[in-house]
Amino acid sequence: MGKKARPPLDRAKVVATALGLLGEVGLEGLTVRRLAKELDVQNPTLYWHIKDKQALVDEMADALLAAWYRPPRREVSWQVWLRSSCRRFREAMLSCRDGARLVAAADISRTALMRMVEDSLKILLRAGFPAGDALSSVLVALHFTLGTTFEEQADPAVSVPPETRLDAARFPTISMVLEEVRKAKKASRMKTPFEEGLSILIAGMGTRLDVNNHGSKTAGRRKPTAARETP
Repeated sequence: MGKKARPPLDRAKVVATALGLLGEVGLEGLTVRRLAKELDVQNPTLYWHIKDKQALVDEMADALLAAWYRPPRREVSWQVWLRSSCRRFREAMLSCRDGARLVAAADISRTALMRMVEDSLKILLRAGFPAGDALSSVLVALHFTLGTTFEEQADPAVSVPPETRLDAARFPTISMVLEEVRKAKKASRMKTPFEEGLSILIAGMGTRLDVNNHGSKTAGRRKPTAARETP
């Protein structure tokens, strides 16, 4: 019997294999040479599908985020949408090793994250946010989510409670506060730093929207000032 033919290589297989390899070696260890070896092909063969490592990173980030993205329901509120979208963005990055580093290294305009930006802007504009506020709010939410996830994945001590890493004799007030927070978490299931920060962000956006709406209504009720004649 002849040797079984190997299925043809395509871009989807290259990207899927690269994501699997990312979990083994991390972003620094992921090279075109290593990927070619994993696929059992020569380096030049990969360049038929991926022109360079940056293109590979872009494709990997797109595949990672697209798998977690969900379009908005028709009448979803902007608060629910933003919270759920940021959570899914974070979950996508946490689903693989160095996920946040991968997204940070990618050209975001070439990834599924742009769909989230597009849908988020539509929802915020529909809710009454001015264009500038809508854009800045979406960018802040994405940067916050990326930053907290990046820190969580980069710091091996993040899973260790802060109170166990701190010198209580040097920092008694910080130690006391951390202990109180630990007790509060245990008693009431206090939110994680990510969830707490996201709640603060959304609350701030709501306050700003209310202020803008109140200012617009007040301006609309003002009586026009009579023009003064030039002497």
